[in-house]
Amino acid sequence: TADLTVGGGAKLSNLQSTDGGTTWTVTLAAPDALDIAANVLLVNGSTGNKIRVNLAGITNRAGTAGVGTADSTITYDIDVQSPSV
Repeated sequence: TADLTVGGGAKLSNLQSTDGGTTWTVTLAAPDALDIAANVLLVNGSTGNKIRVNLAGITNRAGTAGVGTADSTITYDIDVQSPSV
């Protein structure tokens, strides 16, 4: 996860592959109440967030490192407002 960055105060965990390293999954969690209270930029939530991979930190099976970065093609939004009726 050190080579992954996310926006909106989200957190990543549980990076794993079940097919020998071809496909990877990661758990994406929204910021909790303490994170939101500690960062004024998170108070209104955020939209259009992406997961970015630092390809220089990733190697193929031959041991060759990637170059640059890659962003997810899908975005996610974080709504931090409490539910209301």
